[in-house]
Amino acid sequence: MSICAIFCGAESWDDMVVFTESRKDWLSNYIDMSPGIPCYSTFRRVFSVIDPSSWSALIEGTLGIVIKEKAPEEQIPIDGKTLRGTRCSSKGIRAIQMVSAWSVSNKISLADIRTDSKSNEIKAIPLLLDLLTVEGCTISIDAIGCQEEILKKDN
Repeated sequence: MSICAIFCGAESWDDMVVFTESRKDWLSNYIDMSPGIPCYSTFRRVFSVIDPSSWSALIEGTLGIVIKEKAPEEQIPIDGKTLRGTRCSSKGIRAIQMVSAWSVSNKISLADIRTDSKSNEIKAIPLLLDLLTVEGCTISIDAIGCQEEILKKDN
């Protein structure tokens, strides 16, 4: 339910409930819906106990089926971003920094890595490239990615 909801644009627990309610008949072809539709807090509780690396592996496996093969001319921009709403000054929590590789043709993130700070983007880019097969693709990175180690990467 949740994976389908996310792939269809759900951005909150309430969105997942609305999606599940609106697609109940279709989902019942694949999932036993007799217990009913989970409420938003059930989705939240389930996601709170899922190991992020396990979730990532599940999504990547599912996307391998959904996403068409990369064309040789695939464009893959790599960029670091600060996730809005993740900082809490009163608790001393800094904003989450992510470095992501984007599939232009499929309009989806191919991989991402969390960094400790904006300055660690240089260290994260080679790790991100290790997760991808980019041979024949056009990679674009902003100026921070113009490091010798990154340019010599052979994927």
